[in-house]
This record gives sequence, structure tokens and C-alpha cells, in this order.
Amino acid sequence: MSHERPKMKKKIKQLIQMYSKSKIELSSDNKAIIPVHLSHKDAALSDYGAIGHPVINSEFASFLEQHILATHLLHDISIEIESEQFTSKDIEVIQQAIQNYYREEATIEARKLKRGILATIYFLIVAVVVFSIMIVLNQFHVLSTIGLELFDIAGWVFTWEAVDQFFIERPIRKFELLKSHKLIEATVHLKEKPQA
Repeated sequence: MSHERPKMKKKIKQLIQMYSKSKIELSSDNKAIIPVHLSHKDAALSDYGAIGHPVINSEFASFLEQHILATHLLHDISIEIESEQFTSKDIEVIQQAIQNYYREEATIEARKLKRGILATIYFLIVAVVVFSIMIVLNQFHVLSTIGLELFDIAGWVFTWEAVDQFFIERPIRKFELLKSHKLIEATVHLKEKPQA
């Protein structure tokens, strides 16, 4: 069993190196290409949306998000659609639907970022108040050891929540906001057919 562990670690290191260095297909203007095959326009659009405000469906959004992660978000994005039936008007509708969908996502993430900062401040203030009460009550010997421990635990819980919001949740929200922004700014075009 212990002999298999080093082999497994070595294999995982090899896999990480192999997949982390996979090539990103770039366009002539240095944009990462996400190739998409759509049989028809409705395959990408949601059945739900405000009038004149099309959005993509969740399946197409998942596809785009999976592929944008492979680009490491270093490059701008170019979505290259391969289809026999698409017109330039269809491409415009899909681009607008992508922008509408990810503008909503970016708005949600930006609001979560703001709420997270406010929550961090709130949790820190509560932690300071709890620790202050604990110190004052300890000075006057009002609380038993168990009571002091309860205040101590409560103070550290609020402190941890502040740390979690600021140092763990906030970077995730920033990443999601960047991902949405990259897809809002993405260009959508038909794949050029090879010359015969």
C-alpha cells in the first residue's frame, strides 16, 4: 500500500503538467477561440427572457464557462460558431443573448462582492464587541470559566466569518466577475469555411 502512494503522487504530477500546458487556440487578433457547433439558433437561446432581451440557456452557458476556464482568462474570447444555417442576424442575436446573460451574472457577482465586504465589517465589529464584553466581564469576575469560554468561542466564530468572507469568498467572487466580464466582451462570429 505504501509503495503505491509514491507512484500515485508521481502520476498525478505528470497529469497536472500534461493538462496545465495544453495549447490554447488563438485567433489572428490574439483572442482565445471557443469553437461551438450549433445546429440552429434556438439551441443556444433560453425559452425564458424579457421581450427584446434574449438570453442564452443554462446548457450553453455551462458549455461556455467550461471552455473559458481552459483559456486561463488571460486572453480575450472569440466564440466561433460552426453552422450551415446561420445568418449574420442570428450571430448578432446570439452575441446579444450572451451579453445579456453574463451582464446579469456580473451584476449579481458585483452585488455579492459589496455584500461580502459589508458582512466582513459587520462580523469584525461583532467580534470586537463580544471580545470587549468578555474582557470587561472577566475584569469584574462576573462570569464563570464556562461563560468566558462561551464568549471566547462566539468572538472567534465572528472573527472566522470575517476572515472567510474577505479572504476566501471575495477572491472567488472576483474570479466569477472576471469570467462574466470576459464573456460579455467576447466576440461571436461564424467559422469561416475552408476554401475548396
